[in-house]
Amino acid sequence: MPPFEQIWQDYQGALRSYLRGRLKNQSDVDDLLQDIMIKVHKGLPELQEAQSLPAWLKQITRNTLIDYYRKSVPETELPEDLSPDLEEAGALEDLERCVEPFLKALPEETAALLRDVELNGQSQKDYASAHGVAYSTVKSRVQKGREQLRHLFDQCCQFEQSANGQVTDFSRKSKNCDSC
Repeated sequence: MPPFEQIWQDYQGALRSYLRGRLKNQSDVDDLLQDIMIKVHKGLPELQEAQSLPAWLKQITRNTLIDYYRKSVPETELPEDLSPDLEEAGALEDLERCVEPFLKALPEETAALLRDVELNGQSQKDYASAHGVAYSTVKSRVQKGREQLRHLFDQCCQFEQSANGQVTDFSRKSKNCDSC
């Protein structure tokens, strides 16, 4: 096994180049390269075979980069008040009365499927079993039915959503949209 200094001299450039391709900030590249150097120095006595050296270095570098990304993701703080947003709840209640008229506009089989699975809480597996249909087929039909229902809502209304995707408000796109 070559000494640490020789290994570092041989591979440092390639590792730096690899990190530069994945990080925007040069100081982050330097910091991670230093972390990798320390891990290589500490772990080198445990490495048994010289031919596994490149794969071992690649694994150390990859894991160090993964750790960096995990640490750089900002932690989300929970708001102090976890009570529901009343505006959001009001918008959803108003939209609930639109569901049934829009379901009636869908093909009968699709509407029945969405009623059972989405409104009545029947699992897709149970629905498939009860109707003698493959589970994967039911999954596809539910997805397609959701898209059709969403299309009907989008034709009628303009939605405002919160940062987490919840509907906070809506307005009708046209006065002629009286489906609900």
